[in-house]
Amino acid sequence: MRSRFHKRITGSKSKIEPIFLIKILILILLYILFFILLKNICVRIITVKQFEKEITEFANKNKETVFEIKEITYYSSAYAKQSEDTPQIWSIDISQFTDISFSISNPKGKLIQSMEIKNIEFSPFPSLRHTYFCL
Repeated sequence: MRSRFHKRITGSKSKIEPIFLIKILILILLYILFFILLKNICVRIITVKQFEKEITEFANKNKETVFEIKEITYYSSAYAKQSEDTPQIWSIDISQFTDISFSISNPKGKLIQSMEIKNIEFSPFPSLRHTYFCL
């Protein structure tokens, strides 16, 4: 005859069903995926807010007009000189250049401490060019 204690020990062997284990693993993976996506969304929102703040600060600095560019003038010139390499009559070196002039007015009378000219684009690009900027 077996005792009750023996039945409890042998009867308490619990098996974890494979379907239950698969459900737990899928749930854990979904939680991990959720938190990764949540982190990416939060980082993106923080980046956008910071960018909006920087743009707003920049816009507040530029509310009033400090100076105006009234006129842009191009002076284009060309010259030719006889090539020294070959003595032929029609062998010449041709050069062309363009100067850019800006007419700037200062309506508020404020002091302009520095000025930069950026992002100048030439259209269409010449196949051979030498660019020289002088301010």
